[in-house]
Amino acid sequence: MRPCAGGVGVVATQNITDLSLGPKGLDLMAQGLSAPDALARLVAEAPHIEFRQLALVDGNGGTAGHSGAKTLGTHGIAYGEGVAAAGNLLCDAAIPQKMVDAFMAAKGQHLGDRLLAGMRASVAAGGEEGPVHSMGMVIVDKVSWPVADLRIDWSEGDPIEDCAALGNIGAPRWTPMSPARSTPMPRRAMACRATNEPQGGGGHPPPLFPDFPMRSPRDPHDRPNHRTLPDPLDHRDPAPPHRI
Repeated sequence: MRPCAGGVGVVATQNITDLSLGPKGLDLMAQGLSAPDALARLVAEAPHIEFRQLALVDGNGGTAGHSGAKTLGTHGIAYGEGVAAAGNLLCDAAIPQKMVDAFMAAKGQHLGDRLLAGMRASVAAGGEEGPVHSMGMVIVDKVSWPVADLRIDWSEGDPIEDCAALGNIGAPRWTPMSPARSTPMPRRAMACRATNEPQGGGGHPPPLFPDFPMRSPRDPHDRPNHRTLPDPLDHRDPAPPHRI
């Protein structure tokens, strides 16, 4: 699980996971603690910390990590400028460092592309001990919700490339903005209309679900004159059926 907050940081908590450590770590960093100081508090206070693997990055790019004595299988944590990579049940203990190296080599690219570069490097180096069928990516920025929230729950192929195709990270048409307003829009919704957006620009993209025309259920002139299924959003008394 990877709780994150724009301007605060990110906490990855895994292995035999204690889900509460993510929000606790974020709260500590929101109070002004650096990643190493927040980690020290978590390690000192959390029960059964020997089973936990944690990686933290704070809003200033500081990093910290912990692999408990009972972390499963081959494991490791590596750090770079503003990045931490952690893994367990790995094919090779050097994989986290290869992830960081690939992330750093992609400096200047969109953050999503840099994260994908790290994940590709992990798989190329052997990845986990078993097959990889799923992955997820969450990106936060200056708003209180994720600007990208992409997830592949199951893939028989390559979940990393499936996610890259879904997100099309870095392409101009994926700028997470709603065309009707100036506030960012979660890229989870943007991904749903990937195939509906015009490729060459020019005007707003078509509706998210073009096969379902929208109408106002409370329009006083929009009264059915024939028998229809009730509109779940319309709380008025249904019109009587049309009689011949």
